[in-house]
Amino acid sequence: MTNINIKDRKSVKILFIDDGGFDIEPLKQLGYIDIDVELEFKNMNQFDPYDIIFCDINDVAKNIYPIGQGAQLANDIKLTHPEKFVIIFSAQNQKPSFHKYYEKVDAVIDKTADLYVFQEVINKYIAIQNDPIAYWEQLEKEMIHQKLKKIYISKLEHYFVLYFLDKKNYFF
Repeated sequence: MTNINIKDRKSVKILFIDDGGFDIEPLKQLGYIDIDVELEFKNMNQFDPYDIIFCDINDVAKNIYPIGQGAQLANDIKLTHPEKFVIIFSAQNQKPSFHKYYEKVDAVIDKTADLYVFQEVINKYIAIQNDPIAYWEQLEKEMIHQKLKKIYISKLEHYFVLYFLDKKNYFF
């Protein structure tokens, strides 16, 4: 199957959105080499090249989302890019109003967490990407969450399976 790209530490593309910056060097030392840091939100197209997006909450995108800030941005990233793994991370206790956004993203972690917590989240994404069943389950969960009709989900699942059986891409 030549169309399948196996993800690993060297090929996964990671973005940290953090108005204060984020030290990515420890992750690079663990072998994750394609990592960027953005200090501000520009537009939804800036997320296209990335597989995993970590989004801080406080002061991120506050000019666009004055109440929800980075939490609302993370939610909107997940809505516009459901195939991406979106993680909210923050070092501060958050307002209860932000919690509604937590259920829509793939994970929420403490920004000051041990490096291995970040590694665990990234490796979870890699494992899902490399396992067609887990990948489909993740997509299906997102489609159900977005209230896509089950008949459409069934048809997509059919073509997803055919993709692996026939080695043809039915989606693009």
